[in-house]
Amino acid sequence: FCTKHEKNVIDHRLIAPIYFMGKMVGWQTRAIFDCDWKKCSVPKYYTAPGTPKKNIFYNFDNAVQYRSVAIFEGITDCWRFGLESVGTLGTGISVEQIKLLTDNFDSGVLVYDPDVNEDEKKLESINKAVAELSSKLKYGFCRVSLAGDSDPADLNKMFLRKYIRTEAKKHNVKLYFKRKNE
Repeated sequence: FCTKHEKNVIDHRLIAPIYFMGKMVGWQTRAIFDCDWKKCSVPKYYTAPGTPKKNIFYNFDNAVQYRSVAIFEGITDCWRFGLESVGTLGTGISVEQIKLLTDNFDSGVLVYDPDVNEDEKKLESINKAVAELSSKLKYGFCRVSLAGDSDPADLNKMFLRKYIRTEAKKHNVKLYFKRKNE
């Protein structure tokens, strides 16, 4: 936690280090206060300059131990779901991230906040990534949409996990949230 920093945007924030392949490659902060983030001039999240966001995932080193993965936008969504999740640190999945997913997982789901549906350009890119992953992962891949304006980080963990499993099953995606060596 940082109470005071030379960059005011970092004041009063939780700081989450980002490790990838055993090395710390950056960090991201989360404001500890709430407001209407669409109207607020202060960002909800702030990522360290130089963090290679398009080449990594938050929590990858933990998630890669599992056969299936749940992909979220942010770090707090991952905290809510558990070790089997990764965060893209924003919306969108890069070519490099698609390769990481296809090389390391058998199946998965993408669970972005509902407001991503308001941006046609982002949505087009996301749909393309979902189509590619669903064709390449052994037991499938799909996008799970949450109802209303639900944020995964605000939901009950058991409810979120059950909802994601139920929605994935509707798309014939088999999720195995078990360690690879089990």
